[in-house]
Amino acid sequence: MIPASSLRLLIEGLGALGTPSTTCAHLIGVHPDSLRGDGSISAAQALALVTFAIETTGPSFGVDAGFAIPPGRLGLVDHLCAAGPDVATALEDLARYFGLVATGVSLTWDGRSLVVSLPKVELPQQRLFAELTFAVVDQRMSSRSGRSLSAEITFPWVAPGYRERLEARWPGATFEAHDCRMTLEPELLRAPLATSDPTLRELLDGYAKRELVEQPALTTVADRVRDEIVAALPGRPPGAEDVARALGMSSRGLRRALSDQGTRFSDVRDAALLSVAARALEDPARTVSEVGWLLGYSEPSAFHRAFRRWTNTTPELFRQSGQFGL
Repeated sequence: MIPASSLRLLIEGLGALGTPSTTCAHLIGVHPDSLRGDGSISAAQALALVTFAIETTGPSFGVDAGFAIPPGRLGLVDHLCAAGPDVATALEDLARYFGLVATGVSLTWDGRSLVVSLPKVELPQQRLFAELTFAVVDQRMSSRSGRSLSAEITFPWVAPGYRERLEARWPGATFEAHDCRMTLEPELLRAPLATSDPTLRELLDGYAKRELVEQPALTTVADRVRDEIVAALPGRPPGAEDVARALGMSSRGLRRALSDQGTRFSDVRDAALLSVAARALEDPARTVSEVGWLLGYSEPSAFHRAFRRWTNTTPELFRQSGQFGL
């Protein structure tokens, strides 16, 4: 069985081109929740989904979908890579945790090149996996660094019939090469990311490590709500309706699911924000106002009130106590 969470790249690609996850679920005969990380599907069902993507949108689905998936739609891994200091670090993080967003595809990062290892499936499916991966990487790194990657792309197969479509994105793409590889110049690898946040990256890295270890263990709805809230930082945390929409649920369905787990959205949100605040306060270089801004509070007084409600103390006294392990 395959964790449905590892199909996120493919499902988001279909969604970006007009096929919602509910349609995908109906196609392969599973409940929609199974494609939202609540379960597992068989290898045959995963293959059916890949075949559907190619037959429905055309052989160039991979490159088209990869550039169409908006930043942030890949959840935890997407936000972790965005928080890195530069392109090289983001690609290293992506290679480490790519198993959380793709089925059967693994990435290797050697300091300059990103190599894609593909499952032993039919050629059209291999092309889809490789092109989708490279397109997602190119779109994110270019938008976050403000630089065109101008990457050298190689593929181990004969040029497909849609070669011009690929070369429009990657001029000089090479075919019949040794492997699937994206190589960047050192100057581009050092390019800083506009979304860099060391504290947030450290926090998300911890979550990603845990999820990778626990995979294919199922995550709870509360876990997924927490991840959506943390991934939205820095900035104003999303409300219940926004989180429900991101999880493919109705607001009522989200409330019911959380109630079944003995909790409420406000409880999960507060616990998530307190966890981020505690980690941020551990950094002496950050002021209390900066920590409040990280959590979406534009006024320090509002952050102080919220923090006192969570802990019955102030951020300053909490920092002095050294009790950061929340």
